[in-house]
Amino acid sequence: MDSKGKSIQKAVTWRIVASLLTLLIVFVFTQEIKVSIGVAIAEIMLKFSAYYFHERAWNRFGDR
Repeated sequence: MDSKGKSIQKAVTWRIVASLLTLLIVFVFTQEIKVSIGVAIAEIMLKFSAYYFHERAWNRFGDR
């Protein structure tokens, strides 16, 4: 089982990769860097929390 700190580290590194991809995709469609950054920031805030709690749930209930 991963520690809480390890779960946070995994969440942070994955969010960096995924958010950069989101920023790039939004930029390709909109050609607006401000919009792309705004979407990427919103995605980071929402999905970081969701991933952390998902990871903790798997650590708590995954072996049952």
